[in-house]
Amino acid sequence: MLIGSKSLGHICAFLCAVIFSCHYLVAKEVIQTVDPLVLGAFRGLIGGGILAMAFPRKLLLGINLKSAASLATIAIFTFVINQTLFLKGLNLTDSVDAALISNTIPVVSLLLAILFKLESLSLKKFSLAMIPLMVIAFYFYYLARFNLIDTLLGNLLIFLNVVSLCIGFSLLKKILGDMDQVTVTIWTLSCGGLCLLSLTSDAWTQMSHYTLSSGKALLFMLFEVIISTSLAYYLNYKSLALIPISSTTSYVYFQVPFTAALSYFVGGDMINPWIGAVFVVILVCNYLQSGADNPKS
Repeated sequence: MLIGSKSLGHICAFLCAVIFSCHYLVAKEVIQTVDPLVLGAFRGLIGGGILAMAFPRKLLLGINLKSAASLATIAIFTFVINQTLFLKGLNLTDSVDAALISNTIPVVSLLLAILFKLESLSLKKFSLAMIPLMVIAFYFYYLARFNLIDTLLGNLLIFLNVVSLCIGFSLLKKILGDMDQVTVTIWTLSCGGLCLLSLTSDAWTQMSHYTLSSGKALLFMLFEVIISTSLAYYLNYKSLALIPISSTTSYVYFQVPFTAALSYFVGGDMINPWIGAVFVVILVCNYLQSGADNPKS
């Protein structure tokens, strides 16, 4: 039986959540040795290059001066600013905290989708989306109260990364109707990677030294450039083309339990109980919001 387009969109979004949960832990270990900008540059260049080789006919599909300018703008928000803020923030905060702050993606994307007139405004939907943002703001206050300044700064950078990513999502939604998602992915990754590479020094030396240092390092880099970049970005853009932005981004809620489980069972890290409480509130709001999106007739 063939999978419907909406079901496929939800499957793609779910797979993205799983991949990015692993990405939090893998990337955090890599940037202990490699400059975050260098990792971001190679994720974009190699990840985009892999897709270009896999789909050569789609490299220039629908590309003209106007679309190239749009793609360059999207690359700035969804990759250059996004990767810079995310990886530098991840270097300061915990992987589970990063996953938790990413739970603001649905509310930020909803606000921007309304601003760009991509989705209609519903008071109930808006109210339920704002609650998670308020709860995470309280968590920020908790960190500041206990003088966890580095973690607070890292979380703030992760949140700003969310804003940048959601602006890019909204712009993406405006052009995905006219362009193939693979073409969009190739161009945004490649352009973003080139921009980041221009901001780094001795990038090739850092990357080659790390990648060849051990089998584990090689596997981590293969995961970062192939799975968490080429595959994950393609799945995310595919999902955006098939289902509403708010539906795609709601799968970010799966990242907290996935990341927490990986941190505990793989890294042996204990989880702050506050994170569990915050996540439960967010999860309940997401459930109620899905009811607001799909009211019974």
